Amino acid sequence: MLFFGLIAALTFGTGCDKTKKKIPRLKCSKATRDRAGRELPPCGTDRLGTYRPRFGEQITSVTFSPNGRIIAAGGKDRLARFWDLMTGREVLTLGPHAGAVHAVDFSNDGRRFVTASTTIKLWDPRNGSLIKELKGHEGSILTVEFSHDGDLLVSSSWDGTAIIWDAITGRRSRRLKGHKGPLAGAVFSPDGKFVATAGVDKTVRLWSTRTGRMKKISRGYSSPISAIAYSPDGKSVAVGMKNGSSRVWDLTTWKKRPRLKGDQGMVTAMFFTGNSRTLATASKKDIILFWDMEDSALYHTEKKKLGGINALALSSDGRTLAIGLADDTVRIVDSQGFDESLRLTGYHNPVRAMKISPNNQFIASGSENKLIIAANKRAGAYYEVDAHDGEITALTFEPLGAEVVTAGRDNWVRFWAMKDSSLTREWPGPDHPLEDLDFSPDGLLMAGACMDGNIYIWDVVKEEIVTTLAGHEEIVVGVRFSPDGSKIASASYDGTARVWNVEDGKEEVLIEAHQFAVTSVDWSADGDMLVTGSKDSTVRVWESDTGAEMYRLVGHPDAVYSVDFSPDGRTIASGSWGEIRLWDAEHAQEILRLSGHEWPVFKVQFGAKSASLSSGSADSTVIIWNVERPKEK
Repeated sequence: MLFFGLIAALTFGTGCDKTKKKIPRLKCSKATRDRAGRELPPCGTDRLGTYRPRFGEQITSVTFSPNGRIIAAGGKDRLARFWDLMTGREVLTLGPHAGAVHAVDFSNDGRRFVTASTTIKLWDPRNGSLIKELKGHEGSILTVEFSHDGDLLVSSSWDGTAIIWDAITGRRSRRLKGHKGPLAGAVFSPDGKFVATAGVDKTVRLWSTRTGRMKKISRGYSSPISAIAYSPDGKSVAVGMKNGSSRVWDLTTWKKRPRLKGDQGMVTAMFFTGNSRTLATASKKDIILFWDMEDSALYHTEKKKLGGINALALSSDGRTLAIGLADDTVRIVDSQGFDESLRLTGYHNPVRAMKISPNNQFIASGSENKLIIAANKRAGAYYEVDAHDGEITALTFEPLGAEVVTAGRDNWVRFWAMKDSSLTREWPGPDHPLEDLDFSPDGLLMAGACMDGNIYIWDVVKEEIVTTLAGHEEIVVGVRFSPDGSKIASASYDGTARVWNVEDGKEEVLIEAHQFAVTSVDWSADGDMLVTGSKDSTVRVWESDTGAEMYRLVGHPDAVYSVDFSPDGRTIASGSWGEIRLWDAEHAQEILRLSGHEWPVFKVQFGAKSASLSSGSADSTVIIWNVERPKEK
């Protein structure tokens, strides 16, 4: 899989905080519903990131990967670029194309990616290899889209035609002719049986995918059409026009609904929400309008100075909105009392990997390719090492604390001596990067969570893999040995957590109640409970031997990236967007919120005596918090 960093490099210091450039935020109403009780659109007050191409050219198209982890954009620099939403790092570049990349799209299985320029190119997004190049249009290709099943593609062009392609063979299936002038777009119906096209000739046409024949035509639009969207329920086609208005064609009655009028300028992008209840339209005037489709009423407006909106995309879970802008950026927005004791600044990039030493004296963290060891009780670096040829993806201390182990995107595992930061040994890892590492309590085994969906267990003495745990269907991002070392718990982007027997490698417990990716897992000190965090914004506690849910902790407004049980078993910590929450593990209730980070908190870990908590964030800081709770009487 793919990863990347967002924060600009900072010079490592001893507590000297450099001023960071503020990124404009797209703010939305804090309310979840309007005065009429209608659910507000998927746009919140928190920013998730700003992604800027290298060459300073306009973003023309944007889309999410099916799992919501990757965002891809095409631009006038003739390239398509991929970013990882967890870290903000650009991870893949496709091109250059012969001209501007006007459209991009993922197949629903995530195994293929398409770009539209002067030709259409099919790619394997897993390795960036070109599969096929499709030629047939006589002008620039303005839009391209996969059918829901991924078997077909439809493209629209400046030449006034749309073409339906076999996405497997690359052969042209049907050419749709009839429009007079360039097309604004072509989109599939959800079932793939129809294609809707719209053009500057002020007509919208519905075509049979199987025969290529036009079924219906809708005329009488007030202005050339500039954008089009098909509703998820298949009952409507929406179009946006150059004069700033929008219309919805009701396919059940074959009639147009009342015009949607808004002071926004030429409509450049639009989408329906998953329930087809809401339509969002955007323009070059930086205005996004949200419409209730039941009564065609405007009920929410966002207007910010963003640089001109060229493209919109909504993640599959409806929680994240991507905005492609003319100012060469992609903006990502969310859909919807203990004292800080020490802040370690000067990190080079987001802090994704972090561990506290067994003696509680040091914090090891990975920032880009740097292994940084900082003192737990005072500001300043202990040492800094260029650990890998590429980003550090995971790290941990061996049980005695004499060495710290790192894994990198170069697929090597390396051991570093704490006393002098020297490299003591190394061995090649799997063919894919490791996302998490953990030692057995006796230090004889080490487990690694891997992007290939497996968990690898090494004999530390022999330096070889002795067991491979296979069963997860997507990348594994968390792995923890049980306190007695007999079991391993894992967390995966397939939405499950699992418990494995270390001796025979068999899966003993499957937990699959989370709605989205499970990002983190940890054991209670007695081994009787597991805690998981997920992108569904919940923290859940389970019986470790049965997988039965004991309770869930709800309150985070965004994805939960990390969870940790305190050593005394009394408290659970969870890290999300810009905040950490502490929960009473016995009474299943929130007891404290910690606000200090500005970006996602990727790692939280209690100190040895449960009195301190360390957190690492995408804002390039590590914070140590004083979280000592009064002793129970």
